[in-house]
Amino acid sequence: MTISQHQGPIPGWDDRVEHAELDYEAWAAHAPHPAELEELTPHELICRWVESEEPSFHYSLTGVIDDTPHPTQRGAPYERQGNADELDPAEDERPEDEEEIAREVLIACSQEPQNDTGNGARLLHHFGTALLHVRNVGWYAWAGTHWENEGGNEMATRRAHRTAERILLEADVMTAAPKEQAAIDAASQARDAMGAIEKAKGSVDARKDQHWQMLSRVVEAGAEAQAALKGRQIARRKYSVSSGNAGKVRGMLEQALPYRAVKIDALDADPLAFNVMNGTLRFVCDEVPDPDAPDHSGKMLKQWRVELTKHRRGDHITKVAPVEYIAGASAPHFEAAIKRFLPIQPVRDFVQRFHGYGLTGMVGEQCFVFSYGTGANWKSTFVEIVARIMGPYCATINFESLSGDHQRSGSGPSPDLARLPGARLVRASEPERGVQFKEALIKSLTGGEPMLVRSLNKEFFEFRPTFKMVLSGNHKPEIGGVDHGIWRRVKFIPWPVTIADHERRPMDEVMGEIWPERAGILNWLIAGALEYLNGGLRTPTEVTDATAEYRDEMDPVGTFVGACVHSVPSKPDGEPRSVVSARAMYDAFASWAVANAVRPWKEKSFATAMSQKGFTKDRIAAGVRYLHVKLKNVPEPARRRTDEPHQPAGDDIAPV
Repeated sequence: MTISQHQGPIPGWDDRVEHAELDYEAWAAHAPHPAELEELTPHELICRWVESEEPSFHYSLTGVIDDTPHPTQRGAPYERQGNADELDPAEDERPEDEEEIAREVLIACSQEPQNDTGNGARLLHHFGTALLHVRNVGWYAWAGTHWENEGGNEMATRRAHRTAERILLEADVMTAAPKEQAAIDAASQARDAMGAIEKAKGSVDARKDQHWQMLSRVVEAGAEAQAALKGRQIARRKYSVSSGNAGKVRGMLEQALPYRAVKIDALDADPLAFNVMNGTLRFVCDEVPDPDAPDHSGKMLKQWRVELTKHRRGDHITKVAPVEYIAGASAPHFEAAIKRFLPIQPVRDFVQRFHGYGLTGMVGEQCFVFSYGTGANWKSTFVEIVARIMGPYCATINFESLSGDHQRSGSGPSPDLARLPGARLVRASEPERGVQFKEALIKSLTGGEPMLVRSLNKEFFEFRPTFKMVLSGNHKPEIGGVDHGIWRRVKFIPWPVTIADHERRPMDEVMGEIWPERAGILNWLIAGALEYLNGGLRTPTEVTDATAEYRDEMDPVGTFVGACVHSVPSKPDGEPRSVVSARAMYDAFASWAVANAVRPWKEKSFATAMSQKGFTKDRIAAGVRYLHVKLKNVPEPARRRTDEPHQPAGDDIAPV
């Protein structure tokens, strides 16, 4: 009698024997005694199959091809395994991309627990480097060149689905615990020893041998260990299916989130990096010897240059301009147009420096540009070209967000501003006639200080503006403030050349001619950025004068004071020699405004402006009066037929 006739239990295997289908012809070629086949019981067949070196053993149940050894013979392969009670997932449900998954990743995942925390870790093992979560914003996905927010939540969910599918593959790499492996190894050695005893004593006498019986129990223990491993593998495959449930997917994402979360300030944090299709442009500062310094003085100068590097996930860049950097590329049509429509070279150079400065995330200049022209002067075309070159680095905002009387609620949403983090250039165009800037907002947007904003139905988040504002229009927005804080931010640029009617072309036609030069236009902007970094913004006199003229136009009170208000020295004892009532002063301003076609201000705004200009007031029983001033050259107010002849006030003391 051979070991094949051993009737001891083999846990986990006896219940499978009745489902086995043996390829007798193939198997018999390896059997030691083919004539005995018909006399063997199923239990003896399974043991004899274990003894064969190249068995052909097929289960009728569907399973996953595996190289796991037989419980009692480590290293003997079998093809499929399963039983009527525990079915493995079908082979056609295996992930399509399984060949791309590194074995090391699967091994790491197989050691994670079967819960949401473990699934979150699995998501990180498989796709952690491809996902990023920004607090109060959502998931971002790596697009090969940058982190993409649009569709990021959907991509994260799809990655979670893929992770759930890949749990199926973990069963293939699951191994026995150390004690289980020791039992399996011992069973293999025990089988060899049992065979030696059978050979020495014969099959019948060997079964009576105590040592042989002890070894048979070792074989059974090895089978139990192998069955335990197999049970875990089947359970893991089943867990793959349940992990695809909606609740488990949400749990997976929630548990992975803390390990991939960053603040919004971490995005696009390098102000000197600008991402393009073929890499990331970086503005780099070198120290070089000063050519004007005496020999051997050792004096060094800072000199900026640009270099192209590979895209890096760790930069947390969320944008990519739709253009490639090509050193030496030029833009002859574009530059010819700029030269035509901005004929004054200092202004043209300033525009190049400012928009080159817009490639960076630097905001130290705390200013914005307003390009003005009456129409058909290429200002809008220029801004459109730059916006297309910068792609998502440029954001568009409605002019209504920057102007008007409506004040934002401190707790209300600001979705228009919540789109601006990470932008380098923000444009708005074509204000309505007579609109007034929201000066406090303009100061915040150009000041570089942190701002609190929120999208609809989202929490507030803080961000620091990194953009420069480029505004344009055929009408000049009104700036009511006379303080230096608002006017020092304004760079007013007239576009003086008007395109003749017969030369005008549709925007699409112009862009079709200019867009092929995009690499050259990018180089034009880079040159402007280097000019700025090496020498500063350097506002030319032409821009300063145009801005001052704009300020005078926006400050009718100042113009009125210069034309109609005369300062009078006080008396030796400090008492005023001349005063004008607040009512008389405002009436004089209203008359001057009508005579000069200026829209009159409200009395309260006028009084505030006069105080800002340093005029002293006091209050007496008859009302408020201005001290140390008198009126002059006040135009006669327009009179109606029913009006009485106007009686001008005295020069010294105006009636209160």
